[in-house]
Amino acid sequence: ERTTDKLDFGIPSVKAPIKFEDFDIPVEVQWENDNADHWKMREDVTVVLQKKEGANWTDQKQLTLKKDASMKGKFMDVPGDPAINYRVIQRIGNSDKVIGYAKPAYTPNNFHSNDLPTEGVIIKNRLMTTDTSFKKVGHDGSTPFTGNDKPKFTATLTEKNIVPEKDVAPT
Repeated sequence: ERTTDKLDFGIPSVKAPIKFEDFDIPVEVQWENDNADHWKMREDVTVVLQKKEGANWTDQKQLTLKKDASMKGKFMDVPGDPAINYRVIQRIGNSDKVIGYAKPAYTPNNFHSNDLPTEGVIIKNRLMTTDTSFKKVGHDGSTPFTGNDKPKFTATLTEKNIVPEKDVAPT
C-alpha cells in the first residue's frame, strides 16, 4: 500500500574518522668499499625520520646508530596514514655525509606506510677511493731505489691523524 505520510530520517552531522594502524620503520646503515673500516673513517650516524608537509620535509624522530654496533635501528609507532609521505635521512654533525664517503644512497628515497619494503630503509655509504702509484727515487730525483736501500714510509690520514699503514716499502 502506498501512503502520503512522510518519514523523517536523521542526517548524520559527523563521520567517524578512519583509524590507521601505527607502524615501525627499520633502518640500516651499510658501508661499501671500505674494507671493514681499514681507514677508520666511519662515524656514528644520526638517522632522522621526516614527514613531507607541503613542499617541505619536517623532522619527526631521530635515532643515533653507533659505528661500532650493528648500525641498525627502528622508528617505533609511526602514524600509519597512507596519505603521509615519509623519508629517512642521515646526519653527521651539520652534514648528510661522512667525510671521505660519497653522498649516501637511500632505498627507498621516500615512502608511505603501505609501500615500505619489509627490510625498511637502507642507507649506503660508499668510501671514495682512487688508485695511486708512485715511484720513490734517490736525492738526485731520477735514480730508483733498489734492493735493500728501499726506504720505508708511513701512510697517514692527516685530517683525522690516523695511521692505517706503517713500514710500507715500495715495490
